[in-house]
Amino acid sequence: MTLTDIAPYLLVGFILLVNIALWSSLSGKKSQRQMDMWQKVSKTMQKPWEKEDKNLQELSERVEKLRQKSVSSMDDEKDD
Repeated sequence: MTLTDIAPYLLVGFILLVNIALWSSLSGKKSQRQMDMWQKVSKTMQKPWEKEDKNLQELSERVEKLRQKSVSSMDDEKDD
């Protein structure tokens, strides 16, 4: 048997293992901490780059403010 022969069985086994783990964690005692964790995972899967996008947006706003200050200070120097 080669790896390509057993790969489908390994994949099915892995998928079953993940599903059993998810089911057991969700069907057991549902603590608020577990629910928060799953909501965070769900949000991350829906918007995987949200944190990075927020950081880039903040950086972009700071750069724009610095550019405006630079332009206004250059205008003030020209007026003198």
